Amino acid sequence: KAIEDRSNLAQNEKLKRSISQLKTSATQKKNWARSAEREKENNSHADKGFITAKAARVMKRSTTMQKRIESQIKDKEGLLTNIETITPLSINFQTSHHQDILNVEKLTLAYPGYDSLFKPISFNLKQGQQVVLKGDNGSGKSSLIRAILKQDDIKIKGNISLASNLKISYLQQLEDNNTDNLKQFAEHHHLEYNELLNILHKLGVERNTFTNRICDLSAGQKKKVFLAKSLLEPANLYLWDEPLNYLDTFNQDQIIELIKTYRPTMLIIEHDSRFIDEIDAEVVELQKP
Repeated sequence: KAIEDRSNLAQNEKLKRSISQLKTSATQKKNWARSAEREKENNSHADKGFITAKAARVMKRSTTMQKRIESQIKDKEGLLTNIETITPLSINFQTSHHQDILNVEKLTLAYPGYDSLFKPISFNLKQGQQVVLKGDNGSGKSSLIRAILKQDDIKIKGNISLASNLKISYLQQLEDNNTDNLKQFAEHHHLEYNELLNILHKLGVERNTFTNRICDLSAGQKKKVFLAKSLLEPANLYLWDEPLNYLDTFNQDQIIELIKTYRPTMLIIEHDSRFIDEIDAEVVELQKP
């Protein structure tokens, strides 16, 4: 698709140059006719019959040529390819005065009555860095994020150290039971409603769904609502759990471009190798004991 788009863009540029030249030529033909008409009106001493006949000939020629050129312009404009472009997203990332945002040392997790979820891991997340957690299903990736947020009753062995006074935005996997409509959702999360709709529109959500309850939306539309929420929240650190799930390639490219442009501090759970390579993230692998 990228190769095809580049080819179409190059062809479009050639067509636009040709169309521009044709439009210039059409304008010249109009000016010739007007010039001949002015000569007839302003030259009181000249042979009016001769000038009138000359003006008529120039007018006829220029009109014929102009119609032919306009037909060529119409044909060439019909050949222009409609190329889908990525609408850029923005994020309310706020830098912290800390350089070390998150430090994990010799960490493993275990739920009461169960063995450790993964072998001990250590990593450091610095300001403006992106770290991706990889591992098999059930290896404890989501549990690690919830442990950072202190949401789970889970046994922690090792150390999790967060910089002080951080504003954290958490993009979790789908909520299926949210009965809010978008206006209520914005109010509950202290978001500007029109800004939420604007981001959803950029993500390709149809306007006719804006009044629906979130639980009645498709999986992809729900994902975009929670993604839009995270983008709008002021944050020093973003914890994103599988952000690409349910999104098409167009939206995935939007997220990649967003991260490459703003470089927000992020800990991301993701399997997609293209995404990881594109954002040049450090990878931390969780391995079962």
